[in-house]
Amino acid sequence: MDIKILRIIGLLVVIGLVAIGLNFMPDKQADVKIKKQNIDKRAANLEAFGRLYGYIRYFHPSDESASLDWTRFGVYGAEKVKDAANERELKAALNELFLPIAPTLSLYIEGEKPSKQAKIKPTSDIVAWQHYGPPGNAAPIFRSNRTKAKLADGRRLLDKEMLFSNFPKTGEKFEGQLGKSLRVSVPLTLYIENGKTLGTTKKSWEDFEELKKELLNPDRNLTTANEDYRYAGIISSWNMLAHFHPAFTNMPYEEVNGQLGISLKNAANNKTREDYIETLSSLMLTTNDGLATFSFPDQVNVYRRLPFVADLVDGQIVITVAPQYGEFKTGDIIETINGEDSKSYIESLAKTLPGSPQFKLWSAIDSVLGNMETKIVYSHDGHKREVSFTERDLHYIDEFNRTGNYGVLGNGIYYINSAMNAIPVLDSNREELIHAKGIIIDLRTSGLDDFSYAKIKDLITNKPAKSPAERVMRVIYPYRKDVTSEEMPSPDSTLADETFKGKVVFLSYGGTIGRAEHFLTYVKENQLGTIVGQPTAGASGTYQSFPITLNLHGIMTGAEPFSREGYSTYAVGVEPDIPVVRTMEGVRNGVDEYIEKALEMIRDN
Repeated sequence: MDIKILRIIGLLVVIGLVAIGLNFMPDKQADVKIKKQNIDKRAANLEAFGRLYGYIRYFHPSDESASLDWTRFGVYGAEKVKDAANERELKAALNELFLPIAPTLSLYIEGEKPSKQAKIKPTSDIVAWQHYGPPGNAAPIFRSNRTKAKLADGRRLLDKEMLFSNFPKTGEKFEGQLGKSLRVSVPLTLYIENGKTLGTTKKSWEDFEELKKELLNPDRNLTTANEDYRYAGIISSWNMLAHFHPAFTNMPYEEVNGQLGISLKNAANNKTREDYIETLSSLMLTTNDGLATFSFPDQVNVYRRLPFVADLVDGQIVITVAPQYGEFKTGDIIETINGEDSKSYIESLAKTLPGSPQFKLWSAIDSVLGNMETKIVYSHDGHKREVSFTERDLHYIDEFNRTGNYGVLGNGIYYINSAMNAIPVLDSNREELIHAKGIIIDLRTSGLDDFSYAKIKDLITNKPAKSPAERVMRVIYPYRKDVTSEEMPSPDSTLADETFKGKVVFLSYGGTIGRAEHFLTYVKENQLGTIVGQPTAGASGTYQSFPITLNLHGIMTGAEPFSREGYSTYAVGVEPDIPVVRTMEGVRNGVDEYIEKALEMIRDN
């Protein structure tokens, strides 16, 4: 999904949680008797299921695992294990769930001998999972494949299908702990014969076929009102973050490990879908990933916004843009939001959101503007007024009251608004732009695409320049054990015959994110212009979209951005060369103080 659209939506309060028909399997085995457990015991059971879910889904290369509907299985499995009375019952429930998917899996109680596995005759081919970046469906640069290797004279030979050279050892297993005494051994490689993974038995295959049928049989619809649906979403999200998020590479294992149980307990107590989204967001908060705020979009509500734009100005939440003939006026002060002091409300909300400090503030204000149930008290001309909003169709209001993608500012200075499609004006006005005294390029947006990126590059330089670095993890083990990384390839820039010779200024603010921020990093590192405004979001890495459960998807940074000097710029942002601080006087007079500062800089040089 385009980040520009996602940016419009806002976080937490504009949420799409679609009621989807799911199936629950009837109990097949009567030997596992369960009773409803307290929340601590339930969380422990669900943690065990959740960890094993990730090991098998992402690291066990059986044909069954690769073909399973894991989103439906997550909901079904949570229901099956949550009320196990003890670890023996839990073991039985997990075996029932996972042995059809991973027949060579071994679950055992500490101190007891694992069950004997049937001997498998080695072949000359083995298979294992390789993950180049996080699995998902948004960025084709990231890939997750079951890749094959050939064995010859006891040595493993590289195969052309491999994503990279790292590969588990033949017969290597992941040994993990699922409970106080419950242990698991998961094969990371399997032998292949006639194109199929070995280890499957007649019984396990029959059980697997039955499992797939059961998962496709829609007995009832589920929403976030169903706790198993909520548990499945937490488990899916936690596994993506724990095994594949670049921010967790340098985070202590204990901190990552503890988040699953905390989030499961919180999900158990959620009463509304908004509560549940807050729980998911709190889980994502541990990554400090600004891109995570674009999760859970509701396309229906893209343009349903409050009828004004606000910002923190002179220590107050102030309406900075309002329709000319509406109830609100530019410069009105928002005194309270939902009964709380507006600044305190925004600051409290910001603490619940992932990202850099500047992006948290921007996101908090943006999310309030997308909430149709907001109640505010605002002051206008010294008089306080209270207003409540109900859902209505509203046209999107530009944050800085921009109306066009191109402007002539006089004295040979031109303005380009990249928040709108800038390609036509870059093409049609190229000659006058090349000979201009100055150009102001507005990157107060998340919507810059690669085509505009290339066009602006072509305008401002005809010399070789390095693109910002991004490193992609190469994962073959759970929890990024022995992870390696490599720099993402970046295309070589084409060099224009003639480029702009005057002064170029780029505008930035806390909402500059994604490709727009990536481009500003390029500008900064290659000294291709002056940046005027406020620090950017600190979320410029290539993103990945991943399924949480069924139609609910999350967004995460997939590649960690680095400076050319070798330090991570993740959750930091690009600092402006010339900072801008908005003032009440400027807002009330309708002055874009970013543009004024840029004009001042061009005229003085």
